[in-house]
Amino acid sequence: MKIGKIFAALAAALAAVLSCSCRPQSVSADGEYNLSREDLCLRDPFVFADKKTNKYYIHANVKIDHPKISAREIDETKYKTGLYCYESKDLKHWRYAGKSFEPPADFWGKEGFWAPDMFELGGKYYIIATCHNGESVEIFHKNKMRAKPQFRGCFALVSDRPDGGYKLVSKEPLTPKGQMCLDGTLWEENGKLYLIYCREWVQVWDGEVVACEVARDLSKLVGEPKVLFTASAAKWSNISRSGGKSCGVTDAPVPNRAEDGTLFMTWSSGGTCADGQSRYVVACAVSDNGSIFGDWIQDETPLNCDDGGHAMIFKTFGGKTKIAYHAPNKKPFCHTVIADFSFKNGKASIAPEKD
Repeated sequence: MKIGKIFAALAAALAAVLSCSCRPQSVSADGEYNLSREDLCLRDPFVFADKKTNKYYIHANVKIDHPKISAREIDETKYKTGLYCYESKDLKHWRYAGKSFEPPADFWGKEGFWAPDMFELGGKYYIIATCHNGESVEIFHKNKMRAKPQFRGCFALVSDRPDGGYKLVSKEPLTPKGQMCLDGTLWEENGKLYLIYCREWVQVWDGEVVACEVARDLSKLVGEPKVLFTASAAKWSNISRSGGKSCGVTDAPVPNRAEDGTLFMTWSSGGTCADGQSRYVVACAVSDNGSIFGDWIQDETPLNCDDGGHAMIFKTFGGKTKIAYHAPNKKPFCHTVIADFSFKNGKASIAPEKD
């Protein structure tokens, strides 16, 4: 009997070890939310509040699976080959939920996997993200400045779950062929779905914010793209207006409908802050007629001065309006900012970051 009990105990211990070894080692076995927001050194954070699970999700292109081991301390190039998911119940405590997208070998995109914006459409979850195909493109500008970026575009993913299992909708970019594009997002208006994205300064110098109708399954664009505005529309932008070398960057155009019906858009660029210093900033523009195809009136000054940008607006489960962005823009010190946001009397404002 004693020998039998010993063998039984050994068998149980071995089964426990095998069971543990089969779990993904980067995900805590007990589901502990062991990451603070300070641990999340994530660029381009898009917070998706999922009403089905009552959790918040962020997808990013770096893996942070242990507290105090952040993207400041790891070689990001090892991880920019897909997307990784983080989840939270309260926006304070987070956990790494696993790799959410692994690109197939024959996919057009090879690296980067920037700016994943997340949506729910027709009971499925979608992500619009940016990547490059590994091929350098040499571009000469009229002012003789030369750039050799990797060609990039936006693509769509779909899953039945918010945290993972994402697959390509198409193996080709969703954005127009031959155009350098990034930071795609979705907007619905008058029964039509639109892809809003940036056409890169490396092709047009004065970066553009563009809209084009997209098929409901995100498989292709419908119709012709239309430029909504350019970086130089903002007086504070750093673009050279006299033949200098400063380009006009447009990043992260995200439309939002205020409670009073006003349509406003947050976007980012390099700009001059109130203290006269040049930084990466969050900007706001307002449509004059409530449509994305109206005239966009740019705010006179940026919304922030902490060298942060690539923002989005979301509602908490408690009904509060929040803004999320990364700051500062310079590595390796970035963190995920989640702060109170308001839009009243035609003006947007960001409150100091709160816990």
